[in-house]
Amino acid sequence: MILTPAKRNNRQVELMFVNINTASRRSALVDKRASDLFISKKVTGKIGILIIKLTKKIKMVNFKEVLIVVIAQKVELQISEWKSKEDFKVIHLDDYDIVLGLNFIDRIKTCSFPFVNCNHIFDDLQPRYVVLVNRGIRVEIEVLSTIQLVQDVSYREEHRLSRIERHKNLLKNARGATNKYEASRVINGATP
Repeated sequence: MILTPAKRNNRQVELMFVNINTASRRSALVDKRASDLFISKKVTGKIGILIIKLTKKIKMVNFKEVLIVVIAQKVELQISEWKSKEDFKVIHLDDYDIVLGLNFIDRIKTCSFPFVNCNHIFDDLQPRYVVLVNRGIRVEIEVLSTIQLVQDVSYREEHRLSRIERHKNLLKNARGATNKYEASRVINGATP
């Protein structure tokens, strides 16, 4: 994964981290440009986590789609006093072990207050929590961090192509029709 610092009023903004207690890790990157919860392969190798194989693909900016090999299920995630069991996608991460993405942030109803370095969690199942945010690691090179799950498009593409071929064949059979109305009747089963 590659990261970028945002610039606000010509000032460089640091990356946002929260203190967590998950998989023996103490810090996680909060990346609102990532889609889900991600954990690095090396972390899952060190601890015993229930892992299930997947065939979904993931797309990172400027990279080809790659398969997500596994998913780590029901990993206990604790942010401040807030706790939950979450499913993480296990992918290759270069710089950080755990990334908290936008879908997760939206689901637990997090509101960010960067001017006071904290987030508020308004989860329906648990009372409101204040989570302190750490700012750190000023990145000098401007690069982009975006990780998003993509659906398997191969089935849809094959299905779309087979529909196109079917319609082409039907139109060939309707060549004796004199107008569009008659052609559509032929396609729907009438004889020319």
